[in-house]
Amino acid sequence: PTKIVEHKTRDSTHSETISKTCDGSTSVAMPADGKPLTDFIADSQDFRSVVTTQKNKGGTWGAGHLYLNLSTKDDTTVTIDDIHLATRVPQRISPPAWVALTQGGCGGAQERLFDLDLDEPRLVDKGVVGDLLSGDKPAPSNPLGSAFTVNAKDPAVVRVDATACKGNYEWSLVVDYTYNGKQLHKKVGPFRTFSTTDKNTRAYVPNLSTGDAGEPLPTLDPPTGCLTTG
Repeated sequence: PTKIVEHKTRDSTHSETISKTCDGSTSVAMPADGKPLTDFIADSQDFRSVVTTQKNKGGTWGAGHLYLNLSTKDDTTVTIDDIHLATRVPQRISPPAWVALTQGGCGGAQERLFDLDLDEPRLVDKGVVGDLLSGDKPAPSNPLGSAFTVNAKDPAVVRVDATACKGNYEWSLVVDYTYNGKQLHKKVGPFRTFSTTDKNTRAYVPNLSTGDAGEPLPTLDPPTGCLTTG
């Protein structure tokens, strides 16, 4: 899925959306006031990272991965106290104008995982998952709080899996951290996650090798992992 990576800055975060090479499974969507799909696929082999920027207003379809690179600008050490939604309930937004479906991908690397269910809403620390690959640094395993410290030489990357099945949401996270005894906060986002449609939504399976959007699909199934209702 689309990777939203937090690059280190002086107080710990600055967001930029990219897609990692291994990711072929994240589908993306665009609200009605956004650009058409053809504006994106003609310019890039992997157009999804451009779709999901704040400037272009798009988001992921059903599920996406948010990667937080928690660090500092120098040798200063901070404690990561908590990661939580910026508000208790994500903001509901209108259904997308179009959905671009993609397939494939791989995985299995060891990561520290947080599971964000936007329908509930609920963010759960799932601990370390996956297998440690040769040459990789072990994922951070300490619980958030006094034992979870980072600096420029010892950063920590955590993954947030954001999923939705019952609505379309705009949402942000807040990283609470402590520096020199002072409690500080950094908002990350906003991001968008779509999972429901209306009569105006069109779905496509674009041909990434030719940049052709193709014809709209006659029907669009719920996102992967979302049960259909009878």
